[in-house]
Amino acid sequence: MTIDNDANEILNKTIAVSIQFGSIGQSRKVSMTGVEIDADKARLSLSAKILQCKEADAIRSLFTEIRLSLVDSRRGLLLPSLFKRGVYLVPIASVESVDSILKDGKGRLSELVENLVAVYPERINEDRQALGSRFSEAHYPSVDALREMFSISWRYLSLGASSQLQSISASVYADEVERVRTECVSVGEEIKATLRGAALALVTSMHERLAGFDAKGKPRIFRDSMVTNLLDFLNTFEVKNVMGDTELGNTLGQMRDLLNGLTPSDLRSHDSLRASVATQVGKIQESLASLVTTQNRKIVLPD
Repeated sequence: MTIDNDANEILNKTIAVSIQFGSIGQSRKVSMTGVEIDADKARLSLSAKILQCKEADAIRSLFTEIRLSLVDSRRGLLLPSLFKRGVYLVPIASVESVDSILKDGKGRLSELVENLVAVYPERINEDRQALGSRFSEAHYPSVDALREMFSISWRYLSLGASSQLQSISASVYADEVERVRTECVSVGEEIKATLRGAALALVTSMHERLAGFDAKGKPRIFRDSMVTNLLDFLNTFEVKNVMGDTELGNTLGQMRDLLNGLTPSDLRSHDSLRASVATQVGKIQESLASLVTTQNRKIVLPD
């Protein structure tokens, strides 16, 4: 039994990875006793935030940094999947880079956790003062348990039907092949739609800033990130374009040629250059919008 081309693109060019982040929850339910409100207390709940400190913030920031480097639609290395929460597709060419990011993050996490452990008693005392009668020692695990709560774990998964299953039951294997085919086709459509939508959002944002004016009639101010975000996307596109979306690739090739050698300061310093680039970006935006429309998907653009 064979699998069609779209499904084969997924199976041959990607591998699945399951990524999990472990942390301590920072919200704790506390008693409503003594709280005077004009409502049925049985329908309400009161919570306390614990460990609101720079050491815990540093761990949250690390998790955010890792997620952005992996799944951010502009520069992330991973592709969306429809399998389950926390499971992504890794283009084969990006496997070593993804693994390096996760290993580095795990090492950095160990250091940050030890920073929190070193001041843990002090931070508990600060919470005792801040939370008053709502403070509870039961909300704070032991040091050993605290260490165990923080983690970054991952494992790579096979997407294809198990060859072992084929030797067990031909009919069950056939059903599994069809399930894989259907899921991979859906994932392929999602990947194309995600890349097209991300490209449109970035180009639209650039066009609005380059062609727009503020309330005083002056050209809109823009940050360097307007250009660098788009360049980040262009630099990762070829690797992430596992479905071989030539229409999107050709349109982004025009964008790449337009930005070649162009800097944000050039656009700020030369009005005629800015106007010319804005016009060309507008044409590319229209091309991308037509690609997104053909996907029959609603893309939410940034404000």
